[in-house]
Amino acid sequence: MNKYSMLGPPGSVAVLLVLCASAVVAQPRYDRDRYRHGHAEDCHFYAREQSHQYAPPGAGALSGVARGAVGGAVFGGIIGGGQGAGRGAAAGAALGLIANGARNNADRDYAFRRAYDDCMRGWRR
Repeated sequence: MNKYSMLGPPGSVAVLLVLCASAVVAQPRYDRDRYRHGHAEDCHFYAREQSHQYAPPGAGALSGVARGAVGGAVFGGIIGGGQGAGRGAAAGAALGLIANGARNNADRDYAFRRAYDDCMRGWRR
């Protein structure tokens, strides 16, 4: 019985050390090294993070509701008087919320496409 029989073949220890060392080197060191340029999956995640920073979900919902309510109240007041102003404000608030959500999704989609294309070209912002 030789002294290496407990460890397995002598080459397996060397292979294990090389694999561990390469795994440590492959880890990103800094945030800027986190994504590889031109790799589709990495660029997808980079673009998703950038788009959520540019247009966070739910951002501006209150202002959309307020603008819609004011516009609806003015329009309802012109058309139907006092009672029309209340109905117009309610309808305008609902439409303002829906319009703001659609606009926010469009902004996020635009930011995603732009960041993804830039990443695939190797540009970072």
